[in-house]
Amino acid sequence: MVEDTETAATIRSQNFTQIPLEQASPIDSPSEIPERQYKMVQVVQHPNDETIAATPNDSPTSSVTDQAYRIVTSSMMADPIHQTNPVTALSLLETALTNRNVPLAKHYIDNLAELIRKDNALTILHRMGRWVHASELDRQLNFEPSAPPLVDNAQERNDDWMKQPLNRIRDRALREIDKDGDYFLKQTEFEELHYQDVLDITVRDTLRVSSELVVYSAIMRWASNECQRKGLSNEDVNMKAVLKDLIYAPR
Repeated sequence: MVEDTETAATIRSQNFTQIPLEQASPIDSPSEIPERQYKMVQVVQHPNDETIAATPNDSPTSSVTDQAYRIVTSSMMADPIHQTNPVTALSLLETALTNRNVPLAKHYIDNLAELIRKDNALTILHRMGRWVHASELDRQLNFEPSAPPLVDNAQERNDDWMKQPLNRIRDRALREIDKDGDYFLKQTEFEELHYQDVLDITVRDTLRVSSELVVYSAIMRWASNECQRKGLSNEDVNMKAVLKDLIYAPR
């Protein structure tokens, strides 16, 4: 059978016999095909066919999504909930930061600052490190890419707005840690802190510890865990590399 070059498409059976599309008889229902006589067919485009490019949907779905997001978050800000649970307040703050909702983030920054206690100071300091100590590149990974930013002014479109208020939370947490250095330096979570957090805790003159051996032991435990996180052995050269200025923290 000679293939018609003007045919837009052909139906090719499994034995690759070509049948013009107009000669292929339609099947009204699968029941009309005898049992065990099914054939796989493939519609192939003829070389002379023109490809029609699909056009994108003109409906502005992204703008509708943005508008809906703003309506929901604006209603939340109309009467924001004042949390008494620090874990919930911390989670809501991180959600607001992730979605670049500046008004809501500022609300929960103030809320969380009032809830810092001995049992949560280290956790709050640790979680704030994700935002305060991250490089510009790493910080971008913290954000939700599709989230339209909600800001009170143009300056807050720059993510650096958060450094000062988040550092206020860190300062409160550090002051709480100062009160009982022995307790905090012996916590497992201390070993998971960012380098800068460990340095800020251990060099403070206001840190109350029973002995500088407590500081030394905590720093060495942290350094050992930091080597593991970086895939390094605990050899002296690697320990010194991760300790940096922490070597001088014990007095």
